[in-house]
Amino acid sequence: VERLNYLKKLETEHYQQKKLSKQLAVLNENLEGKVKLRTQDLREAVIVLKKAGQIKSLFLANMSHELRTPLSAIITCSEILNEELFGTINDKQRKYINNILNSGNHLLQLINDVLDISKIEAGKMTLILGFYSVFEVITEGVSVIKSLAYRKNIIITVNIVHGDFIIYVDGNKLKQILY
Repeated sequence: VERLNYLKKLETEHYQQKKLSKQLAVLNENLEGKVKLRTQDLREAVIVLKKAGQIKSLFLANMSHELRTPLSAIITCSEILNEELFGTINDKQRKYINNILNSGNHLLQLINDVLDISKIEAGKMTLILGFYSVFEVITEGVSVIKSLAYRKNIIITVNIVHGDFIIYVDGNKLKQILY
């Protein structure tokens, strides 16, 4: 009797193990199907992201071209006026022309900054290193933003002694940081 009970118990456990094994096989198949679907979804998402990246790059290239064309005209005209090729100008006119020129160059730099972000994302950023005077870089940077600060009632002062402190950097990138 004890043996029969033991055999019956073993038989029941064996049946339950078979049942659990079948359930496990079904769950495994479902999981494999879900993994395949998720993998396909991820592949499709990667394709969409690549297309979006290409569209963004194309947009930035077109946008920069469309903005640079009129901006180049503004910069060129203000340089011509500043050089007094069409006649003399007074100090007040020179101040405004310089503001136009500096702001135009600043706007051009902002456009370049946007394009630089794309280059950084694409891993294609290159640095153009050279020797630059810290005094000149800071002075130029302040002159560009001074009129913007003035309009917002912000006073900018620079306490730097003109000297021969020269650094080896990418001058344009340093100016970007300072702006």
